[in-house]
Amino acid sequence: LEGRYRSPATNTLAGEGAHCHPEAVIDATSNLFGPVIIDRGAYIGKKVTVNGPSVIGAGCRLEDRVTIDASIIWEDVTIGPRAHIDRCIISRGVKIDGDTVVSRQVISPDMTKSLEL
Repeated sequence: LEGRYRSPATNTLAGEGAHCHPEAVIDATSNLFGPVIIDRGAYIGKKVTVNGPSVIGAGCRLEDRVTIDASIIWEDVTIGPRAHIDRCIISRGVKIDGDTVVSRQVISPDMTKSLEL
């Protein structure tokens, strides 16, 4: 990760192990509790919480007050305001509506499957 990622801005509450690409935009009111990776061009809105272990892929957009818990969010995913994503894998290009709760799911544009935990 050295050279490609940096620690979040000092006004962002970021726990140890939170790493962000320099081109990621993270609102100062967001909380990142590592291990968390935020990739290139991701947008993290106001009062978003990301609890690790989690990965937010390149070009993702997490709208205001989203909560991510122990999930992998691939590239170009949009998650609407106040959604809660818990222990999920969300494939590239998926759009999750606001006020949605998704738990223990694998979601792609053409299928949804429950994870066996």
